[in-house]
Amino acid sequence: MVTYDGPGQGAALREQALVFRPDWEAVVTPVVDYALTRAEIAPDRLVLLGYGLGGYLTARAAAHEHRLAVLILDDGLYNYYDAQTQAMPPFLRE
Repeated sequence: MVTYDGPGQGAALREQALVFRPDWEAVVTPVVDYALTRAEIAPDRLVLLGYGLGGYLTARAAAHEHRLAVLILDDGLYNYYDAQTQAMPPFLRE
């Protein structure tokens, strides 16, 4: 398994100051290249999982990276209405 934070996300942003880029999908190819150097990685069984905004970015990446066998796109929200209204004061929800 290989996990990573792309530019503009998580540790890549906080620790390396790698900011978001408009061609974010371009960072997936070097990750796949690296994964394929690992003996424990099956080249024909590559899975890319994206969570939150990563769910959208994963779909974009798959349009450019054809060595992926499976995509998991998880937007991170069960109920968009609840996610938005929970932070609102009661008078706004009404």
